Amino acid sequence: MMKKCAVVLMSLLILAGMTFAGMTEQEMQVRAQKAVQNFRLPSQMQKTDQNRAETVNKPHSPKQLRTQNVWKENVALHRFSGMSMQKSTLDFSVLINGADSTMYFAGESITLTVTTTRPLGLMLFVDDGDNMFSFTDLNAFAHMEMGGEEFVFMIEDGDEMDITPPGDGIWEINVSTDFAGDGPLLSLQNTTVYVVAMDMDTEMYDLAVAYVKEPLGAISYIHGNVSDGTNPVQNILMVAFPGSMDDTLYANPEGDPGVVYMTLTDQNGNYTLYIPKEVESMYPGPWTVFALNIWQVPGGMYADPMYETVFIPGMPSANFTLVEGAYTISGAITSTMGLPVSNIRLLAFNGMFEVMATTDGTGYYEIPVMTGWWEIEFLEEDLAGQYLIPYWGQYYADVMDADVILNIQLYNVYPRDAITGTVSFNAPATYSLTDLSVIADKWPMGYSIASVDEFGNYTVPVTSELDCVYVDKWQGMSYGYGVWVTRNNFEDPMTVPDYYPEIMSGASGIDFLIVEPDAALFGVVTDNQTDAPLYDAEINVHTQDYQYDYWTWTDEGGHYYFDLIGGMTYIIEAYYPGAWYEPAYVDSIFVPQDGYLEYNFSIGPQEQFAHLQGFVYDNDRNPVPGASVDLEGYETYRNTTTDERGSFYFENLKIYENYNITVYADGFDTWYDNVWLESSIENFEIHLTSHSDTNYVWVQGHVTDGTNPIANAAVWHYDEYGNHLFWANEEGYFDLWVPQGELHLKV
Repeated sequence: MMKKCAVVLMSLLILAGMTFAGMTEQEMQVRAQKAVQNFRLPSQMQKTDQNRAETVNKPHSPKQLRTQNVWKENVALHRFSGMSMQKSTLDFSVLINGADSTMYFAGESITLTVTTTRPLGLMLFVDDGDNMFSFTDLNAFAHMEMGGEEFVFMIEDGDEMDITPPGDGIWEINVSTDFAGDGPLLSLQNTTVYVVAMDMDTEMYDLAVAYVKEPLGAISYIHGNVSDGTNPVQNILMVAFPGSMDDTLYANPEGDPGVVYMTLTDQNGNYTLYIPKEVESMYPGPWTVFALNIWQVPGGMYADPMYETVFIPGMPSANFTLVEGAYTISGAITSTMGLPVSNIRLLAFNGMFEVMATTDGTGYYEIPVMTGWWEIEFLEEDLAGQYLIPYWGQYYADVMDADVILNIQLYNVYPRDAITGTVSFNAPATYSLTDLSVIADKWPMGYSIASVDEFGNYTVPVTSELDCVYVDKWQGMSYGYGVWVTRNNFEDPMTVPDYYPEIMSGASGIDFLIVEPDAALFGVVTDNQTDAPLYDAEINVHTQDYQYDYWTWTDEGGHYYFDLIGGMTYIIEAYYPGAWYEPAYVDSIFVPQDGYLEYNFSIGPQEQFAHLQGFVYDNDRNPVPGASVDLEGYETYRNTTTDERGSFYFENLKIYENYNITVYADGFDTWYDNVWLESSIENFEIHLTSHSDTNYVWVQGHVTDGTNPIANAAVWHYDEYGNHLFWANEEGYFDLWVPQGELHLKV
């Protein structure tokens, strides 16, 4: 564990196990950059993004989303970026090799020392080239699920990494920056790094700075230049690792890059990456080089080519030119009052780059991008108090080979409709009431947030237009807002109640009491089939009345942990990874006051299956034989034809999934709908409407590689009813019966 954590502390990327097999060039670059982004947690991303294809059938309750804090995570990053850049005078300090400013050669061992009598958060930043620390420098920590803030590594005197005696007020580790055989080495060269220690309660921090020089004794190196076609570009992150994209594999047979080297371009756009002798001898052959404009200065520009392949040993060169994004995401931002929303910032994020645009006086924005999947985010401070703030991942653009128009309407919020109440402490706290905010959440439309004042009062503006609205087939009617307390940038405080569901606009007296936990429940969850620790199992602990209700996920070691109020009985529910609708384990546990209760258990997948039987009729309820019925689920595609009774039947369908059903029959309009399957359905009736040839047309197509047909190609047809999947035949031909008008296809 100590060695693993030490590697994390001095690493910029976590690339172990990454493979490029079957990816496009754009996806390769995104994957190579995946952990360079300002922290995004993959498991949260997967569970909360309703628009992604892999999660489109998975509804989520506001309470689940509350636990994941997907918007708070993004807001925290921007809030940190605006914090004071002055080093604080504190009772703790951080040193590298015994100094607060030092230099070392890549490959040398260093000592990291923190003097502290309390837990601190540790962060590693890479300078953006201005030789001045700020929280907009690159936060280099990848999430290791070891506790603490997501983009902060928590340390404490005497923990398992500390090499000094417990209780001496010193936390210290030795870190080797040389090639290590137990995992990928991620080595910076000719770059300034900052190690920041922060008191997570007061946000005061201390830092040490180090300039990392090139490794000693290197003979081989990769060098080159980055320009915009006219002028050199400084501060482009250059990344090189052994292996060729053409082979879709790393040089390391274990499937990770083995070693990664990084540096920044200088003021002349030049860079040099030195390869140590032992690495040169271990990985001779092709190496891949990327140029990453992660700070997007200049904005909206991307490297051309995507990557270069060079050969080591030697002194190969790889030059790159930054070009403007070939496509744009653009549109108009308006309010529900029909007015343009001007002067607000939007961020387009693709896992690698974050490109910002600002709406003009007409509400119009335009963001230059390259191909790929882009999520559109708003800055909370631009919208708070005026509009519901969209969730992270709520809006997206799938840029293929054309510009994308994405118009967004924001819901106005009004003081007259505000939800009001108070927040108070039941005991002295280490922070003030003004550190708190209250969120009113209206999934999936957005949320509103307001600060708590010094007297504990809050007023969260919302809109009565969204009282009692139908959300979808999964969640039905949503009557009001979910309301809870959050501590800005930190873990939510424990409150009574934990959460108010379905609070109508204009409600008052929505009060919270902040309580201090005096007990804990923790343990390890294992797979009952393999006995291995179970990662990403969802754990819910709540009282019978749900006044206390908490959620978490197991880490890579299967561990979970809850701070609780003791002296009460809790119900614990565990969900197998990926099975969010049916608990695999339920038990009742008494947690004593001032007690720390360990509770370990095993769970297994709760896969259950059902069938769907239905009938296809015309408007006069006559059977329609020979109709083609397509059924599409998260990982399922089935097709059948109705018999003489108009009957069809699908069996062995996973429950707790949404299935899209499409029916085609000569002489009838195409029929679309979806069904949420919790148990077998015996009589699902479908009624088709006769059509005239003036409304529908046949579209025939042929899929080839330019010369030869491609058999069984997947053809997606997009319309107002959703996404519909078809298959080309063995000769590459397909036929679609569609309404007249604009046709959207993806092959």
